Amino acid sequence: MCISLTCMQGGTKPQLEQDVHLEEIAFDERCNSFSGADLTALVREASVNALKAYMKSQHCAQTCPSGCSAGIKVNKQNFEDAFKTIRPSVSKKDQLMYEQLRESLSR
Repeated sequence: MCISLTCMQGGTKPQLEQDVHLEEIAFDERCNSFSGADLTALVREASVNALKAYMKSQHCAQTCPSGCSAGIKVNKQNFEDAFKTIRPSVSKKDQLMYEQLRESLSR
């Protein structure tokens, strides 16, 4: 599963801190039932978490100039927090049904 191509505009957005390893996130057991849309939601939520942290920090004054968000980077903690809110959109029961259907059609 390639998070960088499916969810991050070829790995260019959002910008990531050095502590983020997309392969590690993709193979995290919490992603086992994630669809492409779920992975996109995870990246989006991590990005929102980074933006919130940035806005709370001293880097961004109350009246932000237009280029204020240029320095925002998503870190590992932003992804950890995103995992707390993003859940798989396909239930385990439905996933099992799809696996059985795939096996029966491949015979």
